[in-house]
Amino acid sequence: MADVALVIGHHPDAPGASLSIGSFSTTEYAIWSGFARELARTLQPEVEAVVFERPDEKITPALLGPVNDSGASCAVSLHHNAVAGQGSGTEMLYFPGSEKGRRLAASMQRHTLEALGLDDRGIRSRRDLAFLEGTRMPAVIAEPAFGSNEADAWRLLTGLPDLLRAYRKGITNWLSQATHDSHA
Repeated sequence: MADVALVIGHHPDAPGASLSIGSFSTTEYAIWSGFARELARTLQPEVEAVVFERPDEKITPALLGPVNDSGASCAVSLHHNAVAGQGSGTEMLYFPGSEKGRRLAASMQRHTLEALGLDDRGIRSRRDLAFLEGTRMPAVIAEPAFGSNEADAWRLLTGLPDLLRAYRKGITNWLSQATHDSHA
């Protein structure tokens, strides 16, 4: 039974939003595929992490079934925002009414803000996202920065080691609190 299910944002055939700095460009999938595996490695041995890749371009039962069957205490889907214009900042999304999901989002948000130093867009409940709706455990969609904003993109790419530590702290602090709450 895993402690955390880490889901790589997007799929090779639908790689997600671009992140661009000058002539350099990459995608969510390219960033998060290696990051998820490194995060899982750094969480060990204290936290058992399982990495999931989407078997399809969309969030489907083929992804949600294995994530739910993992028995993980929580799930985190790795992404970055993008928007036409100059969106900026860090936010974490969770399912409405999930108090544990809200606390996981708050823990990850706090540590991500410290690591990247971007604007605080807050934690937001979202009912319209298949990943949040379809997971049986507390879940978060992590949106640490805007890939469509060069300053955010630069901070994200140069801050990946800091983000790795931030996500590790956010997850382990939440797991520690969840364990404490269940014993209280």
